[in-house]
Amino acid sequence: MGHFQRKLSHLPRVASAVSISIYLLLALYGFSPALAAEELYLDGPPRIGLADGTYLPMQAFRLKGARTVWINKDYFRARGIDVDTKAGQAKLNRLMEKEFGYLVPNKSVPKNLLSSESKTFYPDGYGGPGLNGNYGGARAASVADYQLKGLGPTTMLGAFADADHSSGGVGAAQAMAEAIWSVILNRESPDGSNQVVALLDTGLYEPLAKGISQPRFLVVREDPLRPAHFIANPSKKDEARTAIDAKRVSENLDRLKNGKVINADLTKPGAADEMLSTFADRVSAQWAYMHANLIHHGAVSPSNIDIRGPVLDLSSVSTLPGAMPAMAHDPLPFGDIKTVEKYLLKPFYDAIQESGQIPLSIDLETLQKKAEDAYNMHYRHELLRIAGMPDETAVTAADGPAGRQLVKLLDELRTTGYGERLKTKAAVPEIKGTFDSMAIIRLLGKAPGKAPDARALNKLLKGATPEEAARLSKEITAKFGAFYEELFEDGALRGMSQSAMEEAIARRTADLARDRKALRRNIMSYLKKGVGAIGSRVGFYDMQAGIDKVIEQNTMREHLTRRRQPAFRSVPS
Repeated sequence: MGHFQRKLSHLPRVASAVSISIYLLLALYGFSPALAAEELYLDGPPRIGLADGTYLPMQAFRLKGARTVWINKDYFRARGIDVDTKAGQAKLNRLMEKEFGYLVPNKSVPKNLLSSESKTFYPDGYGGPGLNGNYGGARAASVADYQLKGLGPTTMLGAFADADHSSGGVGAAQAMAEAIWSVILNRESPDGSNQVVALLDTGLYEPLAKGISQPRFLVVREDPLRPAHFIANPSKKDEARTAIDAKRVSENLDRLKNGKVINADLTKPGAADEMLSTFADRVSAQWAYMHANLIHHGAVSPSNIDIRGPVLDLSSVSTLPGAMPAMAHDPLPFGDIKTVEKYLLKPFYDAIQESGQIPLSIDLETLQKKAEDAYNMHYRHELLRIAGMPDETAVTAADGPAGRQLVKLLDELRTTGYGERLKTKAAVPEIKGTFDSMAIIRLLGKAPGKAPDARALNKLLKGATPEEAARLSKEITAKFGAFYEELFEDGALRGMSQSAMEEAIARRTADLARDRKALRRNIMSYLKKGVGAIGSRVGFYDMQAGIDKVIEQNTMREHLTRRRQPAFRSVPS
């Protein structure tokens, strides 16, 4: 039988550390012994294999009024934990409050709300671009297999941090957005997401601007293994911190080389080249999926992806046109990965290459070319999946002439009108587009064996000159038709009738080409409603049901079979 384990925080990170067995925790929290639960490590030093020097431990104190308002049922179900009965969910809620209901005392946290009971948390140091002068996790700290975000200013906070990080808190809207997107992207994207496993309401308020505040939440998520853990911090203002940071980088690269972080021995010739090439493929697949689906990550940096593939820090995720105000390095999502390479792939490569600690023979240009080739392949496959291509025909259809021509046309439809960024005060201005490629795919996918409704298609080409609309209408009809003919032929070779293939295409396009703008409006509308309801602190608001409903409404079911195995396995300490 599996068991919950609380590695006690005062013990060193050793294999023989004392643990509390499932029977003690069952007694503490009332779980049924019938649960075949996977091990959950909830207390003690981080277990992702990084050097001790990565962390500057700190104490946080139990918050008397913390309340669990949402748990990730996908995550806990996969680990054999009961979340489908009221009793099981209530018990898990209490466990989350017990283990993660902690804050760092400061001027925004009244002392009378904190008890004298403390727990050690471990803020992680890391480097790379986009840190705003911080030395790592400025408002997040790790513990065992998890990370708590919003517990207060940490030991990694820089002297000139932005308001979000210097306060150390997380507002309810940001927390809920991260939770919603973590489940959707974990279900749909090729390599998943760093999962938010629970949200806790602190009962406090987080200031957003002068005179404006939101309920303050705690976000419990999986402890990420970032490329940034192996990259030097750009801040050099404090000599002592710079020396600590250099030691962190050297020790972590040494552990990475010797297979103590991931299950790869990088001392062997060519092993590091293979590891970086695999990482480049995973990055390319993730951003190809997001760009093809018109999803905007909003904060691309080596600290916002896991070395094993999952994306993280998802509170800035949005859909196009339009994006939430956030610092962003994303390129326009129409076939360009060069900015992702610049802010994510290159810093990781440079850290390994410049250290000289790990044997490396591949050059940056070759690695970037691999990433671009992989991106173009994944993007082409993803866009054609949205256009109705079944997974079974991916290799033949996506690489055939009709498939390539259709992708070229869809890129033209997406690019036209998207070159102009509107002048707004938002850090990520809205992008003005002319043609709705998803609506065009839905229209053609309704009856893939027939010509599209000419009036409906012309309506979708509104804004084009009559000559341009006529040309595009002709090309759309011809190129979708040729692509569908290839699918029919491939299906026939597999014993699938044309009518069955038409039904499969119609089902897939209706699901995958749904209006992502509606998804964004749906999420934003819910966040406004949810924040308002919980912010009043009057009565009981069922945030669990509300968030779960938004997730279910916006999950693309045809994406659920696409998950790949992790690129690497971590080596727990």
